[in-house]
Amino acid sequence: MKLKHLILILLIGAGTVYGGLKGYIYYTVKKQADTLVAAARPFADIEYGSIGSTFSGEVTVGEIRVYPHGVNDAVRIDELRVITPGLDFLLNGEKSLKKGKLPERMGMQFRGTRFNLNGPLAEMLEQAEANPPGDALPVQQSCNLSRKFATAQYRELGLSELIFDNEFSIERGLTASQMVIKWHYSLRDVEEADFTLTLEGLGDSIMSVALATPLLKSTTINYKAEQAFGKKALDYCAGLQGVDVPTFISQLLDRDDEYFVNELGFVPGPGIRDALRRFIETQGEVSIVALPDSPLDVKTMH
Repeated sequence: MKLKHLILILLIGAGTVYGGLKGYIYYTVKKQADTLVAAARPFADIEYGSIGSTFSGEVTVGEIRVYPHGVNDAVRIDELRVITPGLDFLLNGEKSLKKGKLPERMGMQFRGTRFNLNGPLAEMLEQAEANPPGDALPVQQSCNLSRKFATAQYRELGLSELIFDNEFSIERGLTASQMVIKWHYSLRDVEEADFTLTLEGLGDSIMSVALATPLLKSTTINYKAEQAFGKKALDYCAGLQGVDVPTFISQLLDRDDEYFVNELGFVPGPGIRDALRRFIETQGEVSIVALPDSPLDVKTMH
């Protein structure tokens, strides 16, 4: 047999295997996606445009549109990406994992989740903000440290659409008992944040995690404000309060402990308050890193 014929046969064989694997993964993912679409049908109609995969264990579903029943509007998602432990998991599912063992990594990413601020869904959200269930108070002007604005306020600040990116993942750490939880969030042209939490004492099995007492080894929070929007929001909030921007910032930081606990989860000391002031004035970036001398029992933290 001539060498070129052998090479041709090998190429055809490799292409056939590649195509077969891709086809099988596509069929498997589409079947699962259609099952989820059917399960959601009592509440919403879901459509999607494309399915893709990689041999590293990632699956993507593109051009997703969610139409809640009774509303002539949709939430659109450019791409959903699911991160699995690897190709073996895509081909064989949970059977590929060692019995009772946690996977090395799992994650999910929503890229380009789009919410129209001028559509029927936004109108429904505004009604819910004005008339919340139970004893909750209506959403008021939201000029606070958490930078949460009501739907109408985003429009007043010049936005016609909210576009979110979110990614969440769980990975095994440097040792068998460590777990690293990561979360990335961004609201395009407004803000973005990264959160990393490293826990110890969990073991490497599902049962050990269920029975363990998690210990905090470290945590990191990075937050970045988009300057153009941030400065516009400062002017907007100061205007609502009827004061200038420096006065508004001073009032924002001169609050009682309960306010800071609700907004930040802790009461900042003078040093952190000075850093917060610089951050608000410049609308830049802030990082918070916690490295306890010894791992902390998560259940005792509050």
